[in-house]
Amino acid sequence: MELPLPRRSSRTRRVVFGIKILGILTFLTTIGLIFGLTFHTVDLLGQIGAKVNSLKPSPRAQRSFKHPCGLTATSARAAGCVFDVMSMAWQAQECFDADLHESFMLEGPWEFYSSPDPSGRRMTEEEISEAGVVSWTTRRYFVTHCVYGWKAMHRAWQRGWRMDANLASIEHTELCSRVFMNTSVPLEMVTTRLHVDFPSCN
Repeated sequence: MELPLPRRSSRTRRVVFGIKILGILTFLTTIGLIFGLTFHTVDLLGQIGAKVNSLKPSPRAQRSFKHPCGLTATSARAAGCVFDVMSMAWQAQECFDADLHESFMLEGPWEFYSSPDPSGRRMTEEEISEAGVVSWTTRRYFVTHCVYGWKAMHRAWQRGWRMDANLASIEHTELCSRVFMNTSVPLEMVTTRLHVDFPSCN
């Protein structure tokens, strides 16, 4: 014979019902907070992204490293470039190794002439830095120029710096190799014809 189940009192039923209601309200509140925080976070990230984008320079304002100094001494100075005597080129700040340049300048003095005749007129750095101007100097400068270029290339590579695009070309390496291989020309003989360059900064 089955015994009848005890009936819950009305008070117990009210407590259970209250607990259920409280649970439902807690669940709904939690869901609401989650959605609210999610939308707030998305909105906040959107505002941050918009702020970051507003700080980025426009494409027109971004610096170009293809001939960053232009093609004249005037445009190079206006762009804040440096005339590098040892590479005989106007260099962007990002491609100019000031410490290396200073150490090689101490190997001079480097003298430049208006013709292959060393008794002719000497030219100033400002003169030889102008586009289209031809100057002459010694073979010793040319040899030192090659050593300088190779050191600049390796220092840039080791440090992850940009470098004069000429240094990365095999033509420059082959030219300097021929200079070293030719030992018949005295170092102090004026045989090197120069003109200033405006390389890209890779």
